[in-house]
Amino acid sequence: MQIIINDNTHVNEFYENKELTEIIINCNAIAPFSFTNCTNIKNIICNNPNTKFLWNSFTNCKNLESIVLPENMSEIPDECFEDCVSLKSITIPHLIKTIGCNAFYNTNLSDGIIFDNEQIVNISPNAFAMTRLKELNLNSKMIINALTFANNEYLEVINFGKQMPFCSMEAFIMCGNIKEIYLPLFCNENSKMPKFNENIKYYIDCDKDEYLSNLVLEKFGVKKVVYLKSLDCLLEQGKSLKEISKLMYT
Repeated sequence: MQIIINDNTHVNEFYENKELTEIIINCNAIAPFSFTNCTNIKNIICNNPNTKFLWNSFTNCKNLESIVLPENMSEIPDECFEDCVSLKSITIPHLIKTIGCNAFYNTNLSDGIIFDNEQIVNISPNAFAMTRLKELNLNSKMIINALTFANNEYLEVINFGKQMPFCSMEAFIMCGNIKEIYLPLFCNENSKMPKFNENIKYYIDCDKDEYLSNLVLEKFGVKKVVYLKSLDCLLEQGKSLKEISKLMYT
């Protein structure tokens, strides 16, 4: 059953409603627990760019497959999409400032996260923990706290972007299958390398400035690295990180 939401919802208004399959949102606010445990919802359409979600709005919507977040959203609250195990991807809008604790905990995300943020975004502990993420592309406009990406056992590749974001050393705890890390070309004095397992391959683009590349390696204590040629160019061509690794040179 499809439902059109024109008025702001109330707490628990549709809690555990098994008849809902699609929601069209025109209102300004979705109250806490409004659609929690609505396990047959598959699609959420947000027509209002200013809609605000509150905590636990869509927790445990197990069959939710797609949602485009409101364009002007500034916060994804705590546990908003926790246990949405069928949601395979998400795009983070450009005005987001905060992603709350457990916002996407145990959400699928196997097709990835697109960070479209244009300003600093604070990503809280466990925001993306226990997902099926395989590849992760970060950027410098992030504050990544402890446990933010914890327990992502499917995660294999991390790209830190052009400049190292602020990142807790415990951000990737229990991500034991990471195989490749693409280091930034630039870092500041507060930059730290999170704790990773041994036997990870590190890559860096030295084409622009080999001196700066060496400073990054010294800063993070990385002794073995593969130097890539024109990483930005290859990314712009739409090549995946795994495809790029085949074009590397030492």
